[in-house]
Amino acid sequence: MITLARNVIKTLVLLALILVLIGLIAKQHYRVERSITLDVPSAAIKPWLWDLTQWQQWLALRQFDQQARLEVRAQAQGVGAHLGWQGQRSQGELSIVSDSASTLNYQLLVNNEYLSHGQFQLISSGEQTRVLWEQQGEITLPVIGPYLVWFTEHTLANTMTHSLNNLKTAVELEHKDEQ
Repeated sequence: MITLARNVIKTLVLLALILVLIGLIAKQHYRVERSITLDVPSAAIKPWLWDLTQWQQWLALRQFDQQARLEVRAQAQGVGAHLGWQGQRSQGELSIVSDSASTLNYQLLVNNEYLSHGQFQLISSGEQTRVLWEQQGEITLPVIGPYLVWFTEHTLANTMTHSLNNLKTAVELEHKDEQ
C-alpha cells in the first residue's frame, strides 16, 4: 500500500513538473485571423466598422458575457475613437489607432493588463467584399501564460466568427432594404 502511494505521488509530481516545463517554454504570443465574404460593396460595410456606435449591433461580446455593456467614449469615428466595455468576466477599451480607405487598425486593452492589436481589412471584388479580421497579442505571465494564450485563441476565434456572422447578416439586410 505504501509503495502504491509513493508511485502515485511520484507520478503526480512528475506530471506537475511536465506542466510547469510546458508553461515555461510554450509560446506566449497569439494571433487569430478570421474572414467572411459579404454580398455587398465595401462602401456598405465601412460604416459598420469605422463607426464604433455600430459595433453594439454586431459585436458578439454579449454572447460570451451577458453582463457586458458597451459604451462609446469621446468620439465614435476616426483615430482616437474609443469603445469601452464592462462585463462580469472582463472589462476593456478599444481605441482606433489608424485608418485608411480599406483598413482599420485598433489596439485593445483588456482588464488593464493585456494589450493586443487588431485590424479590419476590406477586400473588394465587384459587388462582394471580403472582411478580414486579425488580432494578435502576448500574455507574458510565467508558467500559466501559454495556457492563457491557448484559451485566448479559442475564445477570440469564437467571438470573431460569431461577430463576423452577425455583421454579415446586419449589413446584407440593410443593403437589401435600401435597394
